[in-house]
Amino acid sequence: MKRILSAAMFIMGALAAKAQTTDTTKAKEPIFTSVEQVPVFPGGLHRLAMFIDENFKYPKGETIEGRVYVLFVVEKDGSLSDIKIAKSLSEATDAEALRLIKMSPPWKPGMRGGQPVRVQYALPINFKRSH
Repeated sequence: MKRILSAAMFIMGALAAKAQTTDTTKAKEPIFTSVEQVPVFPGGLHRLAMFIDENFKYPKGETIEGRVYVLFVVEKDGSLSDIKIAKSLSEATDAEALRLIKMSPPWKPGMRGGQPVRVQYALPINFKRSH
């Protein structure tokens, strides 16, 4: 659960900026970084924290600790696309962070002007060995 609490503060700060769009080669529709209603994991941040904790597997043989930032787009239908690492720790931790996000169920999409829109989302995942 601690893994995701810092994520909430990071995401809310990132999404509080003025509305911006980024062009994408995948689709002609814009990707927003700030919207009136942010995308939501089914059940909210608490459920997202539980999902990560329940499915998280610290990579075998890995000793590094820190945070991996995963960047993705929540599509208008709630599916996730363009999943990539924005800040890396190691190949093993990056692979685990990508695996977790790719397992995610569809999210409630972000809304702008009462309509669902594509929203870029950044999620930090903490890697800390249990002692």
